[in-house]
Amino acid sequence: MKTKIRVLNFLNKFATQDFLTIFLLFFLSFILRIFYVNVDSPYVFHPDEKTIVDSTINLRYNLNPKHFDWPTLTYYINYPLYNVLERTEAKILRDYNLTLNLVSEYNYYCLTRGLVSLLGSLGVVFLLLTIRNFTKEKNLSIFIGAVFSLMPFYLFRSSQALPDVPMVFFGIVSLYFISKHYLNSKIIFLILSSLFLGFSISSKYTGYFFGVTLFLYILFFSSSVKQKLRNLLVSGIFILLGFLIGTPYALLDYNTFLISDSPKGALWQFSNVGKSDFFEHLTLFFKNLLFNDLGNYGYLPQVVVIIFLIYLTIQKYYYHSKIDIGMDYKLFVIFIIQYFYIFWSVSGISENSQRAQHFLPVYIFLMLILATFFIKFSSLKIKVIFLCFFLILNSPLYLERLEERPIVKLSKRLENKGNPKEIEVAYNYSDFKVVLQKLEYKIDKFDERNIKISDNVKYIFSSVELCQSDIYCDYSFLAEEVNVFNLEKVILYEKK
Repeated sequence: MKTKIRVLNFLNKFATQDFLTIFLLFFLSFILRIFYVNVDSPYVFHPDEKTIVDSTINLRYNLNPKHFDWPTLTYYINYPLYNVLERTEAKILRDYNLTLNLVSEYNYYCLTRGLVSLLGSLGVVFLLLTIRNFTKEKNLSIFIGAVFSLMPFYLFRSSQALPDVPMVFFGIVSLYFISKHYLNSKIIFLILSSLFLGFSISSKYTGYFFGVTLFLYILFFSSSVKQKLRNLLVSGIFILLGFLIGTPYALLDYNTFLISDSPKGALWQFSNVGKSDFFEHLTLFFKNLLFNDLGNYGYLPQVVVIIFLIYLTIQKYYYHSKIDIGMDYKLFVIFIIQYFYIFWSVSGISENSQRAQHFLPVYIFLMLILATFFIKFSSLKIKVIFLCFFLILNSPLYLERLEERPIVKLSKRLENKGNPKEIEVAYNYSDFKVVLQKLEYKIDKFDERNIKISDNVKYIFSSVELCQSDIYCDYSFLAEEVNVFNLEKVILYEKK
């Protein structure tokens, strides 16, 4: 009887928290990401996906991956799933008396992508709950969760076998436990926040960005110097513990981990990205903040937040008006500091080394600031207009991602040409190498020349050969400009 009452209380509790609505948002987010898992099938064009999958498979031989260009939690999460996949296929083959065959390599990619899609969708839920704890706004938290789920780069990255989204997921969970500590100052929430922050850093080193939030939160909300020091010490211990749970060989094989002159070591990552001088750093900061890759953020959220922050600055310092943001002012300051810090930090590395994934942690704080905008301007009409423009602006990106790449179309044409002894191809995607390997062309040599035709167009001329043996063959490069953006003008040459 008591058990029955507890179950009913549990269900009632979730019913009052709009459990069904939250679950529906999670489910739709997951299904949407699954749509993108098989894009470009059966090819895998992102070279880092291969690193993740190969490193995970190799754990069967040695649990020490022996390279720390990335931390290793992602490998260890995937490894049991790969084992289940292999055992499942072996059982099916045995039960149905089929010819034993190894698991298709592409299945490993799909499995990891599915896991990343799951974590990306759960990240939406935990961000929603975090915003709810900080703002007490139930409907707004669902709205912001939906916007976050549909942010183009986060959506697309959530369907790739890469560590970026797991890093963001664990970072969001860390923020969630900060929000729980904000509501109820129990030390256990601070411990859990620190532990998941360690998991975030153990997924990808850029997870340390979320540590700035935890650090500022402890400084701003601890009641005394003694409590500040205690909380910082406890957090530091559990961050380290979380990191070592996911990357144990950072300690067990510290000689490799600390290498700085080779991709095998963790320190190589930080020395390899380069640095900008102060003027370039400042220029890149404003370019990244205001202009670069706005499509990755879904255009509208970044634009609205920048205008909103300018508006608040004018209100406070020009009109000297009291600012009511519907959230604890100290929390809002932390989010703003974190938001600008990520842009400033990433802008400090060499421009050639900057990638869209480096800015992924900023998406979380962009959403938290956007939530304050909709608290300030809470009209349903504003939300509807925002969502309509958001979807209109980003629909072409969603649809374009689902389209078959020209390189995949080209591969099909190449497949249908039979078995020429030698082919020469002009194409602007280095991904073409992936296609040829998938089609089992023997690539003895793969050279590339970047020839700048205009400011926006570059061509790569490459020569590859299909051989029936290991006999060395001569190569020659094309000397003809090919319009690679028009598939019909891509030329395949056969040696007579």
